[in-house]
Amino acid sequence: MYREFCYRNKQLKWSGPIWTMSPAIAADSGTIQVSCVGWFQYLMRRILKTGTVGFGANFPTKGVGPTQTSTASEQYYNLKAPEKIAEDLFLRTKYDYPSMMTVGVIQANPYGLLWNTKYAQFQNIGTAIQGLAN
Repeated sequence: MYREFCYRNKQLKWSGPIWTMSPAIAADSGTIQVSCVGWFQYLMRRILKTGTVGFGANFPTKGVGPTQTSTASEQYYNLKAPEKIAEDLFLRTKYDYPSMMTVGVIQANPYGLLWNTKYAQFQNIGTAIQGLAN
């Protein structure tokens, strides 16, 4: 997998992973065929593997195996801010599927609400993060 950045007028317009690309430029049109997605769609292809320890500031250091926040079949969070849960889910998938993606600036929950939630083994990471935003 390659990563690409597309600019127009010196401004970044798109960035994401490239799944496939034709090996040569077409002589008649001067184009190449590219299959790519945005970075969030990359997360939509990733699943949660429970037992992987989180990386975030409010979670233990990396490792694998059941922890105080996981069992063999589910990952749970008690009284955690949704942005911290999203960060932990993202970092868990990065542990299982190394990528070039990093955690950027995460906006704090403006309402200060803390969540109690759990995710089953093999939950789609992108879908879980979208649910936290609703």
